[in-house]
Amino acid sequence: MNLTDLPELMDERYETDAVPVLAESRIDGVRRKVAAARRRQVAGTFAAVVLLAAGAVTGVAYLPRGTTGRVASPSPIGPVAGFPEWANGGHLLAADEVRLRKGATISLTVTPERLALGYEMRCSSDATVALVQVFWTVNGHQLPGGSCAGNNGSVIPNEDVWARYGLRPGHRATFTATVIGAIAGPTVFADPGQQVPMPKGTLAAAVRQRVPFDEYQFPPRPDPLPTLDTAVVGGGHRNVHLITSDPGDPDQPRSVRVTWPAVGQDVEWLTYQANSQTPGFLHLFVDGKPLGTAEFWTYYDVDSGTYRGSLSAAGIERLGVDFRPGDTFTFTVAPEHMTGAWEVGLDEPDV
Repeated sequence: MNLTDLPELMDERYETDAVPVLAESRIDGVRRKVAAARRRQVAGTFAAVVLLAAGAVTGVAYLPRGTTGRVASPSPIGPVAGFPEWANGGHLLAADEVRLRKGATISLTVTPERLALGYEMRCSSDATVALVQVFWTVNGHQLPGGSCAGNNGSVIPNEDVWARYGLRPGHRATFTATVIGAIAGPTVFADPGQQVPMPKGTLAAAVRQRVPFDEYQFPPRPDPLPTLDTAVVGGGHRNVHLITSDPGDPDQPRSVRVTWPAVGQDVEWLTYQANSQTPGFLHLFVDGKPLGTAEFWTYYDVDSGTYRGSLSAAGIERLGVDFRPGDTFTFTVAPEHMTGAWEVGLDEPDV
């Protein structure tokens, strides 16, 4: 479970979509790649139907603006509080942990070289019994927090969000993570959101400095590469359609045509998941409009999780796509830096 409770103060786009913010030149480059792929192939068509339970976006990472810039080589600090030195596209700046209790706070003061930052948390408690609620701030401004359960992912807002909160490169910024309570886990017979006693365990929090892809310290490449388990993105299920990499060129864009059913504007009927054998990015587009980017910073491991999201008609219209129920649009995956197999699953459940 990742940090996905995004408040209004972050950005209206974060409320409903996993929209990445890319440098304009980078968007243009990816779009040219997509256009070329469309000319070389004819995409298949399938009818999509309603998803009854909306899925939250998890494992989401947003590409910061200016990712082509160079940064100074970070000083090695090694793992801290269980967080590896390199993870989630960034180098560890600071981390700490505290025993779980209401009001327990971790304070992390960092001096970023540039406004490309991510923060993350994890709890050692039993997530099936209780989900620990954590409140985050930076320099007193509220950040997305949420439920801490096991090995959480990271939140990586784009750089204009940090600037909006007064952060500046070369100046200190203080992040705080405060335990505010616990709610019932999935194995507890209770009403959703019901408060429960604080479980035993610890909260750990970290802040990372994001770096360009070519400056990241990746783990050694396995030989041979682990085989992708298609079941992770729903492969093999009769309602899941797989978009898979080109065996001869994993950086080749791939597309599929999707027909939108007559469902409510806010019904999140289409869910998608992505996974990859190797590090790299999978940029997702709907009719050429950027939807989100799945980032992978390690070699394939089922435990490393996948990128997930869901779509509603209202969300697609906010991307700038003009369509109506019954219309067909193109869902495109445009890879970048990929050197192995990848896959994206689109869920088409029964109505």
